[in-house]
Amino acid sequence: MGDALTLGQVIKVTQTTNHVVGHDTPVVVNVPPVVSPTDNPPIATPPTPKPTGNKLTISDDDIVKAYSAVSGFDASTGLNDNGAVLLDVLNYWRTNGIAGHKIAAFTQLNPKNIKNIKAAIYLFGGIYVGVALPISAQKQDIWDVPATGLTGDGAVGSWGGHAICATGYDTQYVYCISWGKTKKMTWAFWKAYVDEAYVVISNDFATTKSPNGFDMSALLNDVQALSQ
Repeated sequence: MGDALTLGQVIKVTQTTNHVVGHDTPVVVNVPPVVSPTDNPPIATPPTPKPTGNKLTISDDDIVKAYSAVSGFDASTGLNDNGAVLLDVLNYWRTNGIAGHKIAAFTQLNPKNIKNIKAAIYLFGGIYVGVALPISAQKQDIWDVPATGLTGDGAVGSWGGHAICATGYDTQYVYCISWGKTKKMTWAFWKAYVDEAYVVISNDFATTKSPNGFDMSALLNDVQALSQ
């Protein structure tokens, strides 16, 4: 999908909005569900690929330590518990690592380019996403644009910014991890409320492979087209 990139070219980030991820957001490095980047045939539930590496669960202490470093949160007093900007988290993760694990690079995607979003989820096993949640989402088992549209409780960002990991999709839904649980959102919801998306390349892919079986060289090639 194009010529190989240097890491400097891959790290292509632009301005970001103030979406946040709270210190109580569980972070589990695991093999997420992925599906083929085609829409046919529809898949009711994303299948889970065979693992290509070892499962790693990061401790709460390591997460709080990283969250405090990025956001200024004081774990002893509970002060400054205001979340963190996605871009700040990614820069910290790449430079300092979390629980001894660094990312090699990240690149911003256009969340409106659905074809590239699907390809990125498939190729990289998941993507890092910022959502401007509406209040209406608080009572929805499946996130969807309410019947009243993007006004009132359906207004973009009326609940607040939220960071999630999108791990799979089918013709109807995007599957994501939110507050430690698998959540579904409709594609209409994605198009209305998602305004940040990032591909993240782990350093661990250099010694193993991505969750979908691609090596580092292939991933660096693929990310060029996806970031345009």
